[in-house]
Amino acid sequence: MLRDVDGGSATAARVTVARSLVGCLLTASSLASITPSCQDKAGGAPRGGAGLVSASGTVGPLRIDHSTAVDIQAFAGPAEYIGAGRFRPLIKEFAAFIAFGYGCHHGRYGIPTMSLDKKTGAPGDSHVDCRTVYFVNQRTGTLAGFTTRSQRFHTAEGVRPGTGFAEAAQREHRTPGDDNGALAVETDTADLFIYPVGGGQSRLSVVGKTVDTLALESRRHMIGLTFV
Repeated sequence: MLRDVDGGSATAARVTVARSLVGCLLTASSLASITPSCQDKAGGAPRGGAGLVSASGTVGPLRIDHSTAVDIQAFAGPAEYIGAGRFRPLIKEFAAFIAFGYGCHHGRYGIPTMSLDKKTGAPGDSHVDCRTVYFVNQRTGTLAGFTTRSQRFHTAEGVRPGTGFAEAAQREHRTPGDDNGALAVETDTADLFIYPVGGGQSRLSVVGKTVDTLALESRRHMIGLTFV
């Protein structure tokens, strides 16, 4: 999830604007050089944000389809990674995004980029993995998606990454989905997915494991984050 983003002039312009908003933006080659002064928000507050994630469309004080990139960084601090990408390049209904990542490191897989594998239709891979990511829809300029593995975030029922998955299912009054093993809480505004460690396995194999990720996506302006 970290790398110079490729794309057309419109995308480049969006990324230039986004980059002007941060003081600690990293490039792929400098990810390992995060300095202590960039780790926390002003006043020593933890970076990346914290609070309630709700299917009503909220992440702390942020609101799906309303909050902007400026709002995100006012809440979560300067992002460690900013880059344009898309989850489903061949599905035109899903807009491209600009990702704001926190708690990032190089990994085998990462946030998708704007490049395209013409043989498979899959997006390119930045190979940067971030603990918490806010996704701004490029068409609307507002928050459209969110993922986190940080225990500082929780649902209204008190479920957070690290919660036992069987306990999470009981608290949320949901059963794991057949396709991805996630617990889904849906409203007209947004979809909240609670993924287990090893998500994508069968229902029987995930019960009793722990929650790995909370993911939230707009219903009105989808980017393909939770599309399965």
